[in-house]
Amino acid sequence: MSSRGNLAIGDVLGDRYLIESVLGEGGMGTVYLARHIALRTPVAIKILHAQYSLDDDYRTRFVREARVTASLKHPNAVQVMDFGQFGDILYIAMEFLRGPTLRAVERHYGSDLSYDRIHGYATALADVLRAAHALPLTHRDLKPENIIVEDAYSEHERLVVVDFGLAFIANASEELGRMTETGIVVGTPLYVAPEQAEGAAVGPSADIYSLGCIFYELAAGKPPFLGKSTLAILNGHLFVPPKSLAGLVRDETVPSGFVHLVMAMLHKLPRARPTAEEVLDTLELVSPHHRIRPRARGEMAVQDRSQRAVTLSPAADSSTAVWPADQPTLRATDTQPDASAMATQPVSSGLSTGGVMAITSHIGLAGMEVTDEVIQQFAANGVGVIERPDGQPGADDALLVALEIDVEAAAAVVAAGTPVLAGARAGDMARIAGLLRAGVAEVVTLPVESTDLVRKTLRAIRKARRRQG
Repeated sequence: MSSRGNLAIGDVLGDRYLIESVLGEGGMGTVYLARHIALRTPVAIKILHAQYSLDDDYRTRFVREARVTASLKHPNAVQVMDFGQFGDILYIAMEFLRGPTLRAVERHYGSDLSYDRIHGYATALADVLRAAHALPLTHRDLKPENIIVEDAYSEHERLVVVDFGLAFIANASEELGRMTETGIVVGTPLYVAPEQAEGAAVGPSADIYSLGCIFYELAAGKPPFLGKSTLAILNGHLFVPPKSLAGLVRDETVPSGFVHLVMAMLHKLPRARPTAEEVLDTLELVSPHHRIRPRARGEMAVQDRSQRAVTLSPAADSSTAVWPADQPTLRATDTQPDASAMATQPVSSGLSTGGVMAITSHIGLAGMEVTDEVIQQFAANGVGVIERPDGQPGADDALLVALEIDVEAAAAVVAAGTPVLAGARAGDMARIAGLLRAGVAEVVTLPVESTDLVRKTLRAIRKARRRQG
């Protein structure tokens, strides 16, 4: 053992691990390459420096890291094999990972990083968060440097999230209790959530924000906030709306649905961000592959791309509509126009030809023009459309889609028992906050293309059904 209390090459821990070399060193500890003597397999040994090992608080934190990391069994999370004590030094034995960090991989590909690869990375990372948050376990320091890519640059890449040392398990016992005091900023500035920047209590939604920063960087080549100082970066996370990813993506095949997902993950309000499960749901809908399958029986799935624009007649328009059009905002006091002036019967019915999904539910559409293309796109995904000119849903509506509905009107509809999908301009935090307080199921960024509106509507319907049991 060295004079600093670190390990020396040739040291043997617990009669099992032979220290061979140093892999890296940080402020609190060092990581070594070792060999399991009996199994003759390489392992990574992480130690806590002696000056910290003698501190009860740091010792508790280190033991806790071993236990919480060992509790997470997932192919995209580093696996803990053992932990113990060597003299005054605490150590953890983990699987040895061969490969560069995600940061190095991103730099290797540069502008050639394809959406297909980005989508694969995003899905793997969202899935490991889904598993961690189910424990419940929060990472608290997600960043490209904490993600190792095994078999990098091949078709068999495996992303592995490491360093759960800053995580804590909610509702854990006193022995494993929360180690980071409120008021202390924990995390890396480029990827830290606003609530972390404030030193407030954080939970799984902070991981979603950090993951959104990583997704943003993969697609745009840079994180959402840069600055000449840590303070400037933290102020960006706290107060500045991120620049829309739509105009920054390096791969033109990146779909707008992925862009909207990332921007939702970067919401300033933790409760407004999607869960890891919802991130996975959306990633399925924006898959670069032809067929997107539902996650569970009975849930709707977007059809093959060739079937999304269903043609009912040779004259049907194949262009993509963009909302909002010049439609008046719906108010809670608006009266219903003459029934003879606006059709209130379903404008889409079950279709059984051409491979189109049969209608399984209906939505009300208010405050916008209902074009043939919109009817076709919804019908291709099993949803019929009913115009609701008065802004009030019908008894059988699974959802009311009213992009410019007044906040009070939205609250009234939600209180009456119908979920609402509403819209808000990027940066209009007052309206977004008001709609969220009103309890709307989904808020989309305006203007929105019809294809993205369909995806958001399907997601809102699924969320509503899950809440209803």
